[in-house]
Amino acid sequence: MRTPSATSNNGLPRPWGTTEAPSRARVILLGACHGDPRGYRRTAEILQALNPDVVAVEVSPFALWFRRHHRRFLMDRLRRSIAVASRRLGIPPAQAYGHPRVRRLFIQIAPPYEWRAARAHRAAFGTPCYPVDSSTFSRALISHWPELLSPDNVTVLLSLPSDETPSADAEYRRAAWTLSMGRSLPFSPPASHAAPLFEEREPHLETQVRAILRALKPARLVYLGGWEHLLPGASSPSLAQRLRDLQPTRLLLDGTVAGAVDE
Repeated sequence: MRTPSATSNNGLPRPWGTTEAPSRARVILLGACHGDPRGYRRTAEILQALNPDVVAVEVSPFALWFRRHHRRFLMDRLRRSIAVASRRLGIPPAQAYGHPRVRRLFIQIAPPYEWRAARAHRAAFGTPCYPVDSSTFSRALISHWPELLSPDNVTVLLSLPSDETPSADAEYRRAAWTLSMGRSLPFSPPASHAAPLFEEREPHLETQVRAILRALKPARLVYLGGWEHLLPGASSPSLAQRLRDLQPTRLLLDGTVAGAVDE
């Protein structure tokens, strides 16, 4: 297979075909939109096309444990909040469940599609997959879930226009444009006390990826995580920049080639 060019004739990142997966890249950074409703299928297809020896997924061991052990409680809490919010606003529950922002809450408390697809790929092809995100970081985010799943927050979300929620395709277009321009996006911590954890997250991800490379010595590792990690860091080096010496190739989950990390 030939290695694809990163850009199209107009200079923007271009789509790639599954028959032209990067053949020489040892490390592939695969950027996803976490709210992508087609994310599972896209991940399954692109992993089969890339045929990695190991997959590192942006999810922490704590996040997987928490979702597994508290899934029923989280679902019940969200359903109760939807019922309360629906009564407050005088709208049918079915309309509330169909609101894009509410659907994203269900996605958030479920096991990430990236992890589910990586595990399915492991079951089908024997490719190991590892959760490499920081559990400390996950605890900080999950600590805000009681507020996130509260009746008050669901009421606010249902009061917002549903058509203002960007689609996954729009998010990938934004990602492709941002990557093509070499722009950085500042992270927005949910609370000021959590801000230092955002700075520590990228070094943690780098450490985990390099540990897998040292231990398993794979011919190809795929890192599967949010597309923001493929960008230059706003105030400190991003994962892509930290792995620059490995000459990683950057792809988006919708099939866009973002190319190598710029110097």
